[in-house]
Amino acid sequence: MGGAARLGPAELAGRHVVPLLAVLGSVLFIVLEISGTSSGAYWMSFGTGTDPNALLGGPRLIRSDEWLVQQSWIISQSRQGFPSVNETFPGGMDATVLMELPNTDWSTLFRPHMWGYLLLGLQHGSAWQWWIPALGLVSGAYLLLVVLMPRRPLTAALVATAVWLSPIFQWWYGPNSLWPTAWALLALAGTIWMLRDDRLWPRIVWAVVIGWLAVTAAIGLYVPFQAPPVLIFVFCFVGLVLNERPWRKGRLRRAVTRLAPLLIAGAAAIGVVVTWALTRSSVLTAVQSTVYPGARSDPTGQLLNQDPTLLGIAGAPWGQTFSTVGAPTALGPNPSESATAILLAVFVVPGLIYLVVRAVRRGSRVDFLDIAAIAVLLVVLAFLLVPGWDPVARLLLLDKVPVARLRVAFAALLPLYFALVVRRVDEMPSRRLAIVGGSRGSPSRSSRWCCGGSWRP
Repeated sequence: MGGAARLGPAELAGRHVVPLLAVLGSVLFIVLEISGTSSGAYWMSFGTGTDPNALLGGPRLIRSDEWLVQQSWIISQSRQGFPSVNETFPGGMDATVLMELPNTDWSTLFRPHMWGYLLLGLQHGSAWQWWIPALGLVSGAYLLLVVLMPRRPLTAALVATAVWLSPIFQWWYGPNSLWPTAWALLALAGTIWMLRDDRLWPRIVWAVVIGWLAVTAAIGLYVPFQAPPVLIFVFCFVGLVLNERPWRKGRLRRAVTRLAPLLIAGAAAIGVVVTWALTRSSVLTAVQSTVYPGARSDPTGQLLNQDPTLLGIAGAPWGQTFSTVGAPTALGPNPSESATAILLAVFVVPGLIYLVVRAVRRGSRVDFLDIAAIAVLLVVLAFLLVPGWDPVARLLLLDKVPVARLRVAFAALLPLYFALVVRRVDEMPSRRLAIVGGSRGSPSRSSRWCCGGSWRP
């Protein structure tokens, strides 16, 4: 499946308009000090009448980790001059580890969502913290989609927005919930790009950004939202490397050469994270010594025990889906635990398997990215539904992910599965498959470069 995808000026311009609009929108909201924080909850206790700062909707009291805990600590940090050790409690608290707090420690270089507090003050900083991770998530999803479907920038933009709007992100909204998925999607896009671009400088740029954001995602220290996206990246990275047919003469060396900047950046990121952890070993040891989250280890196959009707994971549109009062429902004890993701991967995986088999039977070579995406989804479903393989699950850190929060895997798989299915449909147009692809068109060259050949933007 060789050949190069050559895009016209209009298509190239279309691919750049969406990121530009996302950046401009984020800048506008930050300048206007607009965010989605629920800190307006304080007005309910200390104010009278209508909250003058509320533009739309109202505070979500269930998000107390954000408005009550984190925002209170951020204000405390500001009052004390953003120290590395907050002195509110006797003996102090290390502000560089817990709760994503702004501080002047060197590790803040890897927390871009905190820079606004240091540079712009509390009000603009709050908006900065809200929109920078969102920009990262939308950008990561969009870049992966547009790399796999370069002729569909508008579709890529809509799907990337759907990823950001997934309830699992909106209800658990915060840097440590958004960055891991943003990094995984961006890293996949960068890996594909580096394997296809002959030029050195774009590969170096991709590697630096991916390595830097890897540290950002890692030091957020929230394993339930870290483990699933990392697992997806590892599976798909292996699939992309296998697509290079490394068993053929000279192909392994070529792949390693192309990915050398990424491998170096990965080693550097690991070094930074290890240095950060070693210099805070006492705090991390104390965290690991707790019952929650330190000793938490969930067994495999718990989904049917906790959600026997599968209403929760499916996000049923009836009943008390987002109940904030009363007893727990079948969908979860509170809105955050009820929040799910669009289960596109689950619904379309039979179709993707069919398309892969159909392509192979027609003489196309195996695309290991498709195989990797199918494999990682099966692993996630196995953890949810199949008991008895706990030792392996612990090696994958899946045991640290509560069933309800493993839904983040489906949000991370949404753009990948969408692009893979549409790409397959584009390569094999027919009247029956046109419904899936959204347009008939002619056999597309837009995705051939992903599986082989050369490509230049």
